Amino acid sequence: MITGAHTSEITVYNFNSSIRPYRLLGHTKTVTAVDVNPVTGNIISSSLDNSVRLWQNSADGHCSSINAHKMPVNDISFSSDGVHFLTASSDQTLKVFHSERKKLQQTLMGHTNWVTSGAFNSNTTKVASGSNDKTIKIWDINTGKEVQSFTGVGAAKGILFNPKGTTVAAGSHDGKLRVLDLNSGRMIQY
Repeated sequence: MITGAHTSEITVYNFNSSIRPYRLLGHTKTVTAVDVNPVTGNIISSSLDNSVRLWQNSADGHCSSINAHKMPVNDISFSSDGVHFLTASSDQTLKVFHSERKKLQQTLMGHTNWVTSGAFNSNTTKVASGSNDKTIKIWDINTGKEVQSFTGVGAAKGILFNPKGTTVAAGSHDGKLRVLDLNSGRMIQY
């Protein structure tokens, strides 16, 4: 388990070993999100300090820092194969990076307010994003093009594809959970 919300440090708890919890220090402002690479076990974190840090999952705290955006980074997420990660920022963009090379692959632009959340589908061909512009957008990460947009869905905070990639669930600041059917382009649960 990893914690990091509302503080500039990350605490890692390893329940499968006798290793004591340890802290990862380096962000200068609040950590907004953390994720674990499903293949390597390395940790990624985003922060209000505009940076993303890639940590080795060890108590020595070794990390690489990427200044991914010029504004706070609100969310991060690894792809299911661990090859890519994405960032969602207050600069109204999402960015897709190659995780090992730490190289920018794609910038996704089209939101008109802070991008608050993002997630890959299971085969890493699409990204879903939520924004304070009250839209959820689906992107093709190979072309960087928006392929679907849902409006009037509240300011999304937290978004996920189902395993088949046919629906997207998004939580919102208005207290509602929305489920969107990508095949029909309709909201199936409000």
